[in-house]
Amino acid sequence: MRVLIITERYPPQIGGVAVSTCRIAGSLAAAGHCVHVLNLRADLEACLVQSGPEDAVMVHRVGVQPGDDMALQLVGNIICDLHERVGFDILHGHYLTPPGYLAAFHAQFLGTRSLVSVRGNDVDRGMFVGTQLPFVRWTLEHADAIGCVSRELVHKCRVLSGREDVRYTPNSVDAEVFRPLPPDPALARSFGIDGHTVLGFVGELRFKKGTLHVLEAFRQVRQSGPCKLLLVGGLRGPDRSALRLYLRQHPELRDDLHVVEYIQDREELIRHYNLMDLVLQPSLWDGMPNSVLEAMACARPVLASSAGGIRDIVTHGETGLLISPHELQRLGEGCLEALELGEAELRRMAAAARDYVSAAHRPQQELERLTELYRGGRAARGG
Repeated sequence: MRVLIITERYPPQIGGVAVSTCRIAGSLAAAGHCVHVLNLRADLEACLVQSGPEDAVMVHRVGVQPGDDMALQLVGNIICDLHERVGFDILHGHYLTPPGYLAAFHAQFLGTRSLVSVRGNDVDRGMFVGTQLPFVRWTLEHADAIGCVSRELVHKCRVLSGREDVRYTPNSVDAEVFRPLPPDPALARSFGIDGHTVLGFVGELRFKKGTLHVLEAFRQVRQSGPCKLLLVGGLRGPDRSALRLYLRQHPELRDDLHVVEYIQDREELIRHYNLMDLVLQPSLWDGMPNSVLEAMACARPVLASSAGGIRDIVTHGETGLLISPHELQRLGEGCLEALELGEAELRRMAAAARDYVSAAHRPQQELERLTELYRGGRAARGG
């Protein structure tokens, strides 16, 4: 098949959407499909287009500032031009708006098929933003196929659109890459880890991911004994300010809290995961975080909220520990209770988590679900 993936995030950009887009494009190309990626970039000069092959994928980057309708019209011209030259079988919008809208509209306009991947904030927040809601609803109603990374998002999209053919298309993780390893002694020394409990968070820490709950949980655990907190992936602007304020209020925490900026190298990221005694993901709402799947594949114990797609992959007491997003003020208490379970019990749950994601969230399964929707399988309207 000839596939055009439209996305706002693609490496070297960071974040879960960039990771998943790259993973899907790579899997499709490895399976022999012709893959183009149209990356809408707010950090490029408006309307500037850069194109070139990256591995087996042809990537087109175009500068689009948020709310710039003229730039989006240019993107429409680019889609039409690419389709005239390539003849795409599917336009895949990887995020509901604007990529999904562009895919759904131009697929109908050009006489081909569309798939829209719903990731999380595109519905969770987009449905409450007046300027976005009309695009959200039109896209959900007119896309040929809709895939959602969580069962909760499937239900929300069915309610918003009135259609029943919305499908669950969860994220995947390569458990041959993300794997348990002995702690790296040199990396441990660089953080001063010696007899410390290590709490970890991986990803961009921001409000919806529970910034203040992570910090407060760390403070409470540290009161009970030596503890380090690794924040791997950095923080967004407002959350950096919140961290600075928190450390001014609690200066005794400063030497035991380590912020590691986003790690592109997967082997380096895996070494960081394998230092963590407990991986935290206290999201207020979420899609299906790649970091939770990666931690589970590395056989690290996970304590997460039961928000969104997290409860699709973590079974409390079996493959990790869950806390209600309405009770995140108890996260510190939950950490202490988890650590009191003992090393053997945490290892048992972590091993079960790795077994689960290795069996149920393989990249090949993600590829099969998507290509079925591409071809108009169960998600074909009226099919």
